[in-house]
Parts: sequence; structure tokens; C-alpha cells
Amino acid sequence: MLLTIDSLSQIERQVHERSQALTRKVEKLEALITAEKDKLEIAERERASRAQSAEERSAIKAIMGTDRSRAIARLRRGLVESSQKERDAILGVFPKFEESISQTSGLYQSPQQVLAREGLGDARRSEIQRQLVGAGPATLRSMADLAVAQNDKVLAAAILAVEDHKSTKKRAIDLAQFAGKLVGSDLAAMQYRLETLRSKIQAMRSVNRAFERGVHSSLDRIEKGLAVRALASKAEAMGYGDSDSR
Repeated sequence: MLLTIDSLSQIERQVHERSQALTRKVEKLEALITAEKDKLEIAERERASRAQSAEERSAIKAIMGTDRSRAIARLRRGLVESSQKERDAILGVFPKFEESISQTSGLYQSPQQVLAREGLGDARRSEIQRQLVGAGPATLRSMADLAVAQNDKVLAAAILAVEDHKSTKKRAIDLAQFAGKLVGSDLAAMQYRLETLRSKIQAMRSVNRAFERGVHSSLDRIEKGLAVRALASKAEAMGYGDSDSR
């Protein structure tokens, strides 16, 4: 499903809500594990404190440390199993979201691609295109300046359609720069929103994997770091400063 502005906003809300739900669930389960770990560590210290010698104390710590690790691993496995259905329900819709994000991203690759869709089927665009066919370079440049000055995207799309049929050497205007002036900011904003969504979904999967394994993988950390830097770069380019969300 291709995303409109409205459907994109709906998915953003759902991802935010599901992210909060998963975070709350995982934090609650991790708290149970931490509490059990703390209890076992206290028992270990108390028993070691009653040891008659340093050798006995070391042996107690080694044995109880191994038992503690096994007990925590069993507890985590049990919590992972008991919460599987709930976590799967939170994450289960994401493949569908990612498919929509991927399909929509394909339509936001360049300013020309975005501008070309403006006013499709509009009688005004068709009439402008008809009038501009055969127009000279001066006329086309003048109309292009007018489109930019008035932010007239339908006029701009008509000019783009007329010029796009020509070879690069015969064009009166630079289509990439022209389209960028009209829809460059719209394109960047949409790309930023789509990438932010994709990164949030990946982050939630990383949180889920870390809970199941009991560790954060180095690959997850690297992927998160790269995603954060990429989004920060886009945010800076769009004038969002250091913000990582909109």
C-alpha cells in the first residue's frame, strides 16, 4: 500500500504507540530478572561471608555464581516464552508497514519524480502543456521563473513534462534544480519521515532481540549508530538542528 500523508501519519502514531508498549513490557520483564539476580547475589555474598577461609569463599562464589547464571538464564527463557504472544502481536504488523514504506520510498527518489506527479489529470496542466509545446527557451525560462515565484507546482509540472521530452542539450532549464526549488523541501521531509519510521521499527526489533538473548549484539549497535547518524545528517540539512525526530 502506497502511503499518503494521512496514512503515513497514522502509521507514525501506531509505531510510536507500539514502541511504548514494547518498551514498557520489556522493562517490566527485565525488572523481574534484575530483582531475581539481585536476590541471588545477596544470597551468594551472605553465604560467602560465612566461609572459614579464602579458599572456601572462592569456591562458594564460583559454585553459586554458576548456579546464579543458570537460574537467570532459565528465568529469562521462561519470560521470553510466556511473553512471546504479546510481543509478537506488537511487532507483527511491521512487515506490512515496511512494505508500504519501501513502496512509498520508491516514489520519492528525486525532485523531478515528485514534481512530475503534480496535477496529473488536471485540465489546467494539460492546457499549459499544450500551449508550451514548441515554446522557445526564453518563454520556458520565463514561465519557469514564474512557477518558482508563485510556487505554482501545476505550472512547474507542465513545464517539466514539456522539457523532459527534449535531450539534455536542448533543454532551456536545468530540470533537477528547477524541480528542487518547487518540491525539494517536500521531498526531503518525506524521505526523513520514512527513514525515521524505518529506523524506529528496526530499533524495536533490536530491543526485542536484546531481551530474548539477554545481550545487545554489536551488529544492532552498529546499525543503530549508522541510522542515527544518517537521520541526524538529514535533519541538519532540513534545518531541524540536533533533533532526531519531528
